[in-house]
Amino acid sequence: MNEIELVIPHRLQFSPSHLEDFLDVMQQKENPNDYLQPNEILVCRPDGTHAMDLKNWNHKYIDINSAKCFGCMACVNSPPTFTLFTPHGAPTSIPKSGAHPLNFIGNAFQGKVWKFAPNPGALERMSSQSEEEVNNPLAAILLWRISINQEQTYFSCSPQPGEVDLNTGDERKSKLDVVIGEINSNIITVLEGKTDARETCSSKNRNQWNRYLPALEKVCQPRGITAHFAYVIGGLEDPMYPANANGALTNSTRAAFFHFLKKDNKRFVSLEALRAMYLWKLFQDKDFSWEKNVLPLFGERDFVGVVSGGIIRNSGVSFVLERAPWA
Repeated sequence: MNEIELVIPHRLQFSPSHLEDFLDVMQQKENPNDYLQPNEILVCRPDGTHAMDLKNWNHKYIDINSAKCFGCMACVNSPPTFTLFTPHGAPTSIPKSGAHPLNFIGNAFQGKVWKFAPNPGALERMSSQSEEEVNNPLAAILLWRISINQEQTYFSCSPQPGEVDLNTGDERKSKLDVVIGEINSNIITVLEGKTDARETCSSKNRNQWNRYLPALEKVCQPRGITAHFAYVIGGLEDPMYPANANGALTNSTRAAFFHFLKKDNKRFVSLEALRAMYLWKLFQDKDFSWEKNVLPLFGERDFVGVVSGGIIRNSGVSFVLERAPWA
């Protein structure tokens, strides 16, 4: 069995590129094989082979250059056979000084701040460097990893020219950073990527939510498709936790971030949470999936987002962190 993969052959690319084209594939009006671009979604970001030793490539954990790995988990196949993490966050079964056991995974989503123990800051540093080259493709791959039916699930995502266009009716060209769905399903997930919490609530993005939501509904509703829309945010996860969360640290961006979310009832998922979800699926509950466990939350009015420590709700008085339903 291949322990790791370098390519995920489920990325669709269209020319010209429109959301309608993606939906045609989802509804079997087009064949996905006609639009696959497997060589353009190499998993090890930012360049696709960042931490991979291709000279001795055997699809094994030992092919990972541990010193360059930041533990994103995008390359790891299920079921996993590794038993430890290196201090950098690479999967391994070779006991070495500083190796981390896997027991920290079960502490995710418990309603308190959680960190990826082997290398807590590595993913945040990498994802905050580039939305298109790191955050968005990793989000798409991890969503595919936790999908309920990988074989029939496809996505379009950054980097360009992988994004699909959305007609919002104004002069500003709108491209969807991540779109993912299962063939013959009536649900797609659309994620707008941001490098970190600070960038999410910057002035240039304030009207994005109100531009995209009606445009998505206009395209999807006549086809009987529901589009679930959220931000996927990389970088430091600390400001995405409410101030009253167990273990939350003081952060100067937090107030602005939650003020931004409160207006128009915006929703988000952190990139850290997507990685934690895949770890949860690998080691805690093999039946966990985005469709079964996470998407139902989008139908709850007080739902705000998911971080690796749990789910965030708006109580009407304050934002609160709760233990995730699947944990």
